[in-house]
Amino acid sequence: MEKRETFVQAVSKELVGKFLQFVQLDKDASDPFSLNELLDELSRKQKEELWQRLKNLLTEMLLESPVDGWQLVDVQCQDSMETDHGPKVKKSIEIIQAITSVILASVPVINESENYEALLECAIILNGILYALPESEGKLQSSIQDLCVTWWEKGLPAKEDLGKTAFIMLLRRSLETKTGADICRLWRVHQALYCFDYNLEESREIKDMLLECFINVNYVKKEEGRRFLSSLFNWNINFIKMIHGTIKNQLQGLQKHLMVHIAEIYFRAWKKASGNILEAIESDCIQDFMFHGIHLPRRSPVHARVRESLLEDPYPMVRSTGILGVCKITSQYWEMMPPTILIDLLKKITGELAFDTSSADVRCSVFKCLPIILDNKLSHPLLEQLLPALRYSLHDNSEKVRVAFVELLLKIKAVRAAKFWKICPMEHILVRLQMDSRPVSRRLVSLVFNSFLPVNQPEEVWCERCVTLVQMNHAAARRFYQHAHEHTACTNIAKLIHVMRHCLNACVQRALREQQEDPEEREKENVSVSGTPTSCLGCLLPGLLC
Repeated sequence: MEKRETFVQAVSKELVGKFLQFVQLDKDASDPFSLNELLDELSRKQKEELWQRLKNLLTEMLLESPVDGWQLVDVQCQDSMETDHGPKVKKSIEIIQAITSVILASVPVINESENYEALLECAIILNGILYALPESEGKLQSSIQDLCVTWWEKGLPAKEDLGKTAFIMLLRRSLETKTGADICRLWRVHQALYCFDYNLEESREIKDMLLECFINVNYVKKEEGRRFLSSLFNWNINFIKMIHGTIKNQLQGLQKHLMVHIAEIYFRAWKKASGNILEAIESDCIQDFMFHGIHLPRRSPVHARVRESLLEDPYPMVRSTGILGVCKITSQYWEMMPPTILIDLLKKITGELAFDTSSADVRCSVFKCLPIILDNKLSHPLLEQLLPALRYSLHDNSEKVRVAFVELLLKIKAVRAAKFWKICPMEHILVRLQMDSRPVSRRLVSLVFNSFLPVNQPEEVWCERCVTLVQMNHAAARRFYQHAHEHTACTNIAKLIHVMRHCLNACVQRALREQQEDPEEREKENVSVSGTPTSCLGCLLPGLLC
C-alpha cells in the first residue's frame, strides 16, 4: 500500500526524480518492481489521482519546454554548439518519455466505471506533439505510436484521431525502414484507414503511400502485408482503379512466385467484397486481366496466322500437335471462349480431322485428345451432339485409330457425358468384337461388360443378357466370354456357368415332356412360359447344338 501511494505522489514536479527512478526500475529486469502490477493493484481513487497528476506534469513540462524549441536544440547539438537550453530540454524529454510509459501501461487497466478524462487529455496531447518531434527522438516517437495503437485497439474515446495518427506514422515508417515488424503493427490498425475521407485533400499523401505499398516487395511477401493490401480495395470504389493500374504497371518486372502472391491479394479482396466494390473488382480488375490474357500481343507478327492455320498444316505432326493444343485450351478456358469459336473448333476436329485420309496419326490424335475436353463437364452437351458422326471410326482401317476410338468411348462412359451406344450403335460394337484384334476386342469387352454381365443384378438377369447377346451376334458372344474373366471374379464366371447349366437342363426336360404331351397342351404350355430365360434357351438350343 505504501509503495503504491509513494508512486502516485511521486508524479509531480517536486518529486520528479523519484518518479523517474520508479520508471527506471520497471525497465531493470533484475529488479522485482513491475509497473504493470502496480497499476493493476491501484484503487479507483488512486488511478484517477495518478492520471490527473500525469496530466498536470505533462502540461508543466510542455509549457516550460515547448516542442517547437526541441528542433532548434537538436540542430545545435548536431553542430556541436553548447547552449543553456540543451540539458533542460533533454530533461523534459526524459520526463515526457516516462509519462508516456506510464500512460501506455495504464490503458489496459482502464475500466468503464472510472473517470479517465485526464488520461484521455494526456493521450490527445501526446498525439498532438508526435508530428513535431525531431527525428533524434525516435524512442519517444515509438512510445507515442504504441500508445495510439493500444488506444485504438481498446476502442476508447477519440480513438479515431489516435488511430489515424498511428496509421500514418506506421505506414510511413514501414515504407522507410522496410521491416516486417512495422508491417505487422500497421495491420493491427488497418481499420483506421476508414476514418480518412477519401475525397479530402489531406488524403492525397495517404493514397500515394498506399499505392507505393503495392510495389513494395516486403508487403507482397509477408502474410500480414498481403492481408493489408487486400483490405485497401474496400476503402473507396474509385481507389480500386488506381490500385489495379499500379499493379499492372509492375507485373512485367515481377518474379513468378510474387505473381502468385499478387493473385492471392486479388482473390482475398474479391472474396471479402460485396455490392459495388465486388462489381468493380470483377469488371475493372478480373475481367481486365482476362481480356489482356486473351488479346496479349505476341512478339512474332506471324504468330496469329500460324495459330489459325495450325490445324490445316501440310505436315501431319503439326496438325496432331495443333489438335492437342486446341483440346487443352478449350478444356481449360471453356467458360471464357465464345460459343461460336468453340463450335467451329470442335466441328473442325470432329468433322474434318477425324476423317483425315492422309494420316492415321492425325485421326488417332483426334480420339486421344478429345478425352481432355471431356474432363470439362461444360463440354458434354455440345460433344453429345457432335460425337455420333464419328461412329464409323470404329471400322477404321488403322488398328491404333480403332483402339483410340474405343478408349474415347470408355472415357465417355466413365464421365457419363453421353450413352456410348448412342454414339456408336451396339450392332457396330459387336461386329468389331467378333472380328477385331485382341487390343481392340479386349477394350470392347470392357466397354459392354456391364451391359451383358451386370454383376450387381440377380443371376437370372445374367442369363437373360447372355441369351440376348447370343441372339444379337453369337460370334461376338464367344469373344465376349473369352475375355470375361479379365473383368470380374472367377466366382461370378462359375455362377454364370451354373445358371446356364440349370437352364439347359430345364430345357432338355421340357423338350422330353413335350414329346409325350398332346399338341394342344404343348401349345398352352408354350404360351405360359414364353419370355422366360428357359424358354429363350429352348429356342436357341437347336442352333447351339447343331
